[in-house]
Amino acid sequence: MQIPSCNKVQSFKKSQRGNATIPFVLWLPLVMAMIVFVSDFSMVMFNRSNAMRVIEDTNRERAVGVIASPDDVRTRVLGRLVDRNGDPIGSVQTYEVLGMVRTRIDIPIENIDLFGVMRMLTGTHSFTVYNSMMIEDFNA
Repeated sequence: MQIPSCNKVQSFKKSQRGNATIPFVLWLPLVMAMIVFVSDFSMVMFNRSNAMRVIEDTNRERAVGVIASPDDVRTRVLGRLVDRNGDPIGSVQTYEVLGMVRTRIDIPIENIDLFGVMRMLTGTHSFTVYNSMMIEDFNA
């Protein structure tokens, strides 16, 4: 004669209930980490593209004479590239040489990543965006 509690143990061993819980618990952190990484990387690349667009537009305005000086280019770029608090996200250098206006912006990764994953992977690195545009002479 078997003890009734042994039947419950045997049925528990053979039961398939909760079978999907283990893979879910194992894969969920990995999937969430990938989503966070992709979001962070996308934010960094979006801000890089945005910085390039702003620098191109501003250099073009200087090249056709809408903006008067390299200092005005720098001021306009810093005004357009701000974080959520309204602070500039990077440092800008603008100069003119041999009829070209050249602008460079250095943006620390920590100023633009969303969750901090890129900062953990890259440390205190920054990326640099350059643009050069020939100044047009309408008087010639």
